[in-house]
Amino acid sequence: MSKGGAGVNGPAPPIPRLGIGPYQWDTECLHGDVGQNATAFPQSIGLAATWSRDLIYSVAKGISQAVRANHNAYIKKHSYITYSGISCFAPMINIMRDPRWGRNQETYGEDPHLTGILSTGYVKGLQGDHPRYVRASATCKHFNVHGGPENIPVSRFSFDSKVTMRDWRTTFLPAFRHCLGAEPLAVMCSFNSINGVPACANDYLLNKILRQEYGFKGYVTSDEKAIERVITEHHYFNNTVDCAAAVANAGVSIEVSGAQPMDEIVGPMSNNAALLNGDYETAVDRRFVTTPSDTLYMLSYDTTSYADGCNDTHCMQYNVDDVKSAVTDADVVFICIGLGIPVEAEANDRRDVDLPGFQSQLIQDAIHYSGSAKVVLITFNAGPVNITWADMNPRVSAIIAAFYPGQATGIALLNVMTDHYMPKFGRLPYTWFNSIFQVPPIVNYTMVDRTYRYTTKQPLYPFGYGLTYGIFVYSQLTYKQEINAGDSQSGQVVVANRGEFDADEVVQVYLKWNSPSVTTPNIQLVDFNRVTLAKNDIATVKFSIAPQDMAVWTDDKGWVIEEGIISFYVGGSQPGQPAKRTMRTGIIPGTFQIKGTKVLGYF
Repeated sequence: MSKGGAGVNGPAPPIPRLGIGPYQWDTECLHGDVGQNATAFPQSIGLAATWSRDLIYSVAKGISQAVRANHNAYIKKHSYITYSGISCFAPMINIMRDPRWGRNQETYGEDPHLTGILSTGYVKGLQGDHPRYVRASATCKHFNVHGGPENIPVSRFSFDSKVTMRDWRTTFLPAFRHCLGAEPLAVMCSFNSINGVPACANDYLLNKILRQEYGFKGYVTSDEKAIERVITEHHYFNNTVDCAAAVANAGVSIEVSGAQPMDEIVGPMSNNAALLNGDYETAVDRRFVTTPSDTLYMLSYDTTSYADGCNDTHCMQYNVDDVKSAVTDADVVFICIGLGIPVEAEANDRRDVDLPGFQSQLIQDAIHYSGSAKVVLITFNAGPVNITWADMNPRVSAIIAAFYPGQATGIALLNVMTDHYMPKFGRLPYTWFNSIFQVPPIVNYTMVDRTYRYTTKQPLYPFGYGLTYGIFVYSQLTYKQEINAGDSQSGQVVVANRGEFDADEVVQVYLKWNSPSVTTPNIQLVDFNRVTLAKNDIATVKFSIAPQDMAVWTDDKGWVIEEGIISFYVGGSQPGQPAKRTMRTGIIPGTFQIKGTKVLGYF
């Protein structure tokens, strides 16, 4: 077993007889080359909102080029400091199962299919397509059943995720199956235990599932000090010899130890360059960062001012006079609120989904003191925040969920406001709950009432929701009315843009089991496709439903495709939502018959 962390635990020593020099394993490149003066791309949750595997592929390719270039430069200097290698600890593909989890920003959202498909784009973009060499290696993490808590109400280092086999197989494993299909070089085991057995010493997880069922041939690395914590936190062993033997037998190879009228801009995220990137940020040069206040002034032909209102995003010190002075007599007010890593990050959960401190009061005061001005609310957050009051207020003309957009935040927002020819809008990769009372306690690992797949609550914004400058009409859905169990379903639909502007549509395909013999999700995303349509343009969009996506989990046979009727829906949003959430797009339902039954087994 190799050690490859920071400080005294890194780099890995050379092997002179093989011509191998020292190597630093500890490299982070979630959305940029961490610690380097490199491009700060949007945080993962924002990339997921694009619903575009191609875009994530391009981002990962750009990241890997920076990682490789910096690595080569360090090698020439015989420097092996932390973050100087090419073994990236990304993508992070855990499911966003709870809105309070501090690391939601690092994920691709709450859906196993969306997360899995996007992760394949990242892995392939990062590693490249050379038959022998990789630009940088990918690590699918954190394996497995890992999604909070970090520190509230208990520590992630000792937490035991108690999960049913059904939830494990249908929610927490599928994204990794997709990710491993892209052939990453590594998998990282997680801090937590799974049903009493630490993940990094879990033979069933790392051998039975990962090696035997998934056929993984790469190496397994631990999260930082996760192996030591098998003893110190989980108390699973009481000595290092037994612990090391169990971890090695489980298959862990590496241990990581260590132009409008006058505008006004208010809010703690108005000019906060340090918080726009999210966690695991690069050391980007401030000269190449644009904040909202750096660019939105261009929309005004008069003087534009801004006021933070709060001392930071905790917003415990609030200056209403600054906000009042800034928005009085304004024609347009941009309110920039949010969280940032002081409020949500690794090792930092939230207790609820309320805006911190006086931020809700800031929104209300900005609206009150701005008279009849148009108001645009821009939120910078990963996990949802309660903005129900703003959503219902007629004075708020638009709400933009910006997530953590990276170094080009200001430019991107300016383009949203002015350039309707650039595709720019996405869809939510998670359910935006409006209250913590809509979800179970964070330590509860059942999927009951979690995510769009199982919730019985009406959220503020549903998974898959998002507005564009287009108006999309769906027609002419064609597909096979009957298929044999084990065959794929395929079809196509005609999509027309009847809006006044060019726009992107995300065509979403959802499946529902009509009479399954076991518990299944209420509904499940099975395919999606992002398409660009000019105004008045029409496109035929093809879709497919893979056999494994029609299968249900049975404890005695694994995945089984059962005979029966399947309902499915093709459109620009999740079906069954209020009309106000689907008014600019369409949905067409369909049903088909599966003949016979086929056992797919365990995967």
